[in-house]
Amino acid sequence: MARAGTAAVRQVLAWWAALVVLYLMFISTISVLECLVGMAGAALVALAARQVALAAGGRPGPKGRLGPAVRAFPAAVCADTGQLVSAVVRSLLRRPDEGAFHTLTLRDDAGAAWACAVLSATPGSYVVDVRRESGERLIQVHTLGDPNRLERTLTRGGRR
Repeated sequence: MARAGTAAVRQVLAWWAALVVLYLMFISTISVLECLVGMAGAALVALAARQVALAAGGRPGPKGRLGPAVRAFPAAVCADTGQLVSAVVRSLLRRPDEGAFHTLTLRDDAGAAWACAVLSATPGSYVVDVRRESGERLIQVHTLGDPNRLERTLTRGGRR
């Protein structure tokens, strides 16, 4: 129990520190009042982020799929951007590529909320539905092209 409490405090402090730094980067004049406002606002958002992490379920930490997903994300964005540019060019040439809908099964250690957000953040796919069938979490995804490393990291069993 003490270990979970320590992890929660570390998570909130990490969020708080990152948000304070981000806030200070975007203000024009750093004054005592601005610092206090930034620190108070960051504390509220850091506490909210902890609650969102708890509500999202899954294990986004080192035992979960978030680390591999974060590593796969930049390559997925680059690949999907290329597929999107290709689809736009084909559309301009009157040969549209509309993509397709697929059903994917999320891995057990991927939280549905953050996994769907990460998949939808790439230019070539977006999640339109999440449901549970026979104990499995299924997501309906619209994609432009072939499965990328990010999709393979977060799902299992291939596309249906």
